[in-house]
Amino acid sequence: MSTYVLGVPSLDKIVTDLAATNGQVERALKRAISSTTRWAADVGRSGIARAMHIRIAALHGRARVYLRLAEFSGVGWFGINDLNSSRLNPVQTPTGAKMEGQPEVPHAFVITPSRGARAPMMFIRTTSLRYPIEPVKLPIHDVANAVLFGDVATKVDAKLAENFDRELRREIEK
Repeated sequence: MSTYVLGVPSLDKIVTDLAATNGQVERALKRAISSTTRWAADVGRSGIARAMHIRIAALHGRARVYLRLAEFSGVGWFGINDLNSSRLNPVQTPTGAKMEGQPEVPHAFVITPSRGARAPMMFIRTTSLRYPIEPVKLPIHDVANAVLFGDVATKVDAKLAENFDRELRREIEK
C-alpha cells in the first residue's frame, strides 16, 4: 500500500479497496493528475467565457498547465489580466464601438491596421483633445476569481479522486 497519495483520504481508500501495488498507484496517479489539471484549465476557461458572454478562443493562452509528475503534482496557471479588445472582435457603431458580448462603449472608435496581420483594436480618448487615446480593455479579474475559486477549486478534489479511481482500475486490469 502507498502512504504518499497526497494525504487525501478518498485516494487512500481507493488504493486500499483495490489492493494496488506502489507501481500501479504511481502510474495511475500521474495520469490522474495530468487529466485533472487539464480538466481544471478547460472548466476555468469555459466558465469565464460563459460568465463574460465571450468566445472561449478569446481566452486562448490564458490557462496553462504545468505538470511535475516526478513530484506527483500539477499546477494550473490562469491569466486574469484585462483582455485586449483585439481578442473580442471590436466593431464600429454609429455612436461608439462595441466588443463581442459587451455593451456599446460611447465615443470609442476602432482602428484597423492597414498592414500586417494584427487585429482591429478599440480605443477611447482620455481628454477632449485628439490625443491621448488609450486602448479599451475588458476586465475579467473579478469574474475569473469567482469562477476559479467557486466552480473549479471546490471540485478539484472530487475530480482527482474520480480520475484516480478510473486510472487505477485501468492499471490493475492490464
